[in-house]
Amino acid sequence: MSSKEHLNVAEGDTTIEYFTEEVEFDDTVDINELDQQMSQLFFTVTKHISMYDIKRAGINWRSLSNEEKASLLWEAGLDVKNYRYITSKDTHVTMEGKRQECIRFICQERCDKAWINTGLNSDDAYLMFKNDPSLTREIKRMENCYQSSVPT
Repeated sequence: MSSKEHLNVAEGDTTIEYFTEEVEFDDTVDINELDQQMSQLFFTVTKHISMYDIKRAGINWRSLSNEEKASLLWEAGLDVKNYRYITSKDTHVTMEGKRQECIRFICQERCDKAWINTGLNSDDAYLMFKNDPSLTREIKRMENCYQSSVPT
């Protein structure tokens, strides 16, 4: 089952179009593999937010307008202004580190200055924001050195 939503949000003199697509996955889909594929497809960093975390914050998702939903996801670091997001009901880790089976929203992570300045961004989003290939190579080299030194 799939449903599509399209909404326009006026911000100043600009109208931003948001496209969302809800996708249901069966149990055979490896969601981590999907995250990696999305990241490679869009050349960006994927991020997710769990419905568990949204409810834990006291937010009633169903009562929000489409504009409020888009704003909430944007503030959570999902780049819903430039990319589509998908929803997936699966088992994942919440912000508390708990494993939950519920809906999560998956999209590309924001890489704008305002998001980077929050300090809530991922390291990969920071690297994309800096757009410094030598820094990226050095950090990836350090990660590979660390991973090869960790006993398996």
